[in-house]
Amino acid sequence: MRVGSLARAADWWHYKLPPLLGVAYLCLERGGVGAAAAAPTLLLILATAVGTAAFGHLLNDWTDLEADCRAGRPSALSGSTPATRFALAGTALALALAPWALLPRSPLNLALFGSELVLFAAYSLPPLRLKERGAAGMFCDALYGHALPVAVVAATFQLAAGTGGASDRRFFAALVAWKLVQGVSSALVSQARDRRADRRAGVRTFALAIGPRRALGAANRLLPLHAAAFVAALALAGRLAPWLLAALAVHIGATAWRLHVRYRKRASFYRRESPAFPYLHDFQERWLPLVPLAALAADAPGWLAIALGHVVLFRSGLDPLLPWRRRRS
Repeated sequence: MRVGSLARAADWWHYKLPPLLGVAYLCLERGGVGAAAAAPTLLLILATAVGTAAFGHLLNDWTDLEADCRAGRPSALSGSTPATRFALAGTALALALAPWALLPRSPLNLALFGSELVLFAAYSLPPLRLKERGAAGMFCDALYGHALPVAVVAATFQLAAGTGGASDRRFFAALVAWKLVQGVSSALVSQARDRRADRRAGVRTFALAIGPRRALGAANRLLPLHAAAFVAALALAGRLAPWLLAALAVHIGATAWRLHVRYRKRASFYRRESPAFPYLHDFQERWLPLVPLAALAADAPGWLAIALGHVVLFRSGLDPLLPWRRRRS
């Protein structure tokens, strides 16, 4: 069995990592950092992010083995031995921790990273096991899965870039606010979609407590706040703000055309689905990293290798131009 499937890499590789790297690129662009100086820190933050995501999913799946069995949806870990689970979780945790021996450190980013690990345990492990405690589980998911990772990356790369003035602090706060709102919205949608399996497993989530329709409705009512927080973060991104906002506007227009002209979706789409995913999530995953990478490469050609590495490793808005991406899709 592949390690990637055990750690559920498909759930986070193309969805969680590119926005984090996009924030890193924005911080580096604000500080005018060269490619040679930035590359080691980028590789280290990618390594700790991979280890952290893998550890969080392995711990969650490990503690959910019985519940997943009751729900009739055994995870990839179900057929593994305890020794295998210990080895995988230990390796992932070591990968998450080891880069911090070399990454830029401060009390702030170390406390943020430590809080993320503590919340992994609080969410999954008894006696707290917050995932079964309604709203507490939802907010815990939003924090460790969205707000804290971007806070860790922003704090680390502001250190690496030598920035930290008032405008940088406002940018940091806007990033965290954006990801916190997104995290709550995503948790509501995820719980609403998983309601049947959670009910069979006996897991009492917030969406089950209030009803899946109300949960999805609450997520959609958060869309204006989510969009406003995201736009505020982009507007505080410094000299790239006009380019980022223009790219977002083009993406929104192209998405609306695709949904309603090409695929003929009706207005009911916005009641049955979460429009945050096509309009906001797709932009942050596929386009957000490309704008600062383009600016960095235009200023210093050494960044072209890093930009190429990003496009090869992750899905992006350039995928229609890449033959190997077209074949996979």
